[in-house]
Amino acid sequence: MKPPALPAGLSAAAREFYAQDAFPLDAADPREPPGAQQLRRLADEAFAPLLEQLPARPQLQPAELAGRRGCWIEARRPDPSRPIMLYLHGGAYVLGSARLSAPITAAICRAAGFGAFSLDYRLAPEHPCPAAIDDAIAAYEALLARGWPPERIVIAGDSAGGGLALALLVAAAERGLPRPAAAALISPWTDLAGRGDSRQLLANWDPVFPNPVALDACAAAYAGGRALDDPMVSPLYAELSGLPPLLIQAGSREILLSDSGRLALRAREAGDSVELEIWDGLFHCFQILPALPEAAVATERIGHFLATASVSSN
Repeated sequence: MKPPALPAGLSAAAREFYAQDAFPLDAADPREPPGAQQLRRLADEAFAPLLEQLPARPQLQPAELAGRRGCWIEARRPDPSRPIMLYLHGGAYVLGSARLSAPITAAICRAAGFGAFSLDYRLAPEHPCPAAIDDAIAAYEALLARGWPPERIVIAGDSAGGGLALALLVAAAERGLPRPAAAALISPWTDLAGRGDSRQLLANWDPVFPNPVALDACAAAYAGGRALDDPMVSPLYAELSGLPPLLIQAGSREILLSDSGRLALRAREAGDSVELEIWDGLFHCFQILPALPEAAVATERIGHFLATASVSSN
């Protein structure tokens, strides 16, 4: 099916992105060596230049929390008297890093007015589920142990990192940990079983993931033998009551659009507070591209949401 015309108000930079080649997630099967390493190398080559093109370079300070590596971003002196964001990068659970996601993390930090710890959680297939969840929980507990009260901690993540952020919230509740002030989920991958309608309906409309089959190999690599609809793998199927306020952003042309819409519906049915923003004409994780005017507006909204939540919770 031919996609409709792009909306008239879409920026020239976004239109230009549609004309470019997508990141080749299907260039290798991450389950077959050296597939994961090849995909990670391609991601470095594709996204590392973004750091060089930024007018204001993010402040990155490599560090560890509870033995988990990551970076303090826009936080020269992490201070528990101020809010902090725990950021979880995207990359289909098989690639990506705190460094590569620094542009979007820094943009949200600047909009919110406080810093972040961006976590380099363990990746599949070397470390399948629940390794990433364990790392995220450990980082959250470490922030609490360092003196941040939960009402001054916010969570955010994009794509797989958005799904991991949701899995963290669910796991924290199951373990009796206090809930953070709020969470922002950017194009979250919440259903690795791929049951959403948008997976097929929008497959050829999304320049980031034109081929949904490429996601299947990453999903299998992360699941590590678990069922794809296991709530630990796909947090969409978890018990969602008692979550902190959520902001979900997604593009109207992304194949994971159903993951966001279904999550918002299930969370509202569970009694949670949810804001769902669908950005007309935009693609998966458009917020990670600093050249897009729409990305600047979207990250400003995320920062304002997280800052308001962390202040109002005090």
